[in-house]
Amino acid sequence: MRNSVPGNPQGIAANSVIGYKRNWASGFRRLQIALTWWGVLIVAGGWLHNSFSSGWSNVVMLLMWLGITALGFAGTCLLAPAFINSGVIFMWGVVIALGFLVTLLVLYPLKGGPWPALSVSWHLAFALGYLLNGYFSDRRLWWLAAWEMLMALLMLYVAYNPPPDPTNPLSSGAHPIFLGSFNFYYNQGLLLGLTSGIPLLIAALPFWRENYNRG
Repeated sequence: MRNSVPGNPQGIAANSVIGYKRNWASGFRRLQIALTWWGVLIVAGGWLHNSFSSGWSNVVMLLMWLGITALGFAGTCLLAPAFINSGVIFMWGVVIALGFLVTLLVLYPLKGGPWPALSVSWHLAFALGYLLNGYFSDRRLWWLAAWEMLMALLMLYVAYNPPPDPTNPLSSGAHPIFLGSFNFYYNQGLLLGLTSGIPLLIAALPFWRENYNRG
């Protein structure tokens, strides 16, 4: 008698189901590919932001990030369509919309005054997304939430400790962070891309076991 899966009206053999779950097309493998897609897009967005922010207007910069976000969601729908039914993609849509709302408020009603804190707000938005996503799916995402919170605190320090202004003799009390000749204050777009994109690439590595942990 064929070994079938209980509750399976089609009578599919158990070994066939297990084999499917272990191949590249399984839900977790598709999720890993989607994480890779987002990681590459965020790193690329950070590089574009850093390389062209001086020549691009705020509108062009926002459109660039909106385009990257649209590509990310489109790729996620194709690679991990179960996200649409689970509600996770809607939740992330709300979180990212809040991030863009804060960005618009800073750039226009506030006229860019607190612009150094924009990277802080985006790290906090990502942390909120990972906290919610981890609660409803995989608690390992809380490690990403903790990382984003740590980066938010670091970038808060960076935002309000700019390098001294050589044209202002009174601007000498700040303690900016450098890594060799790399100035954190003037490279916040690149730092956001690297510190938020690379962890996603690490989370997508194949050594993670195909299981979920909710407790």
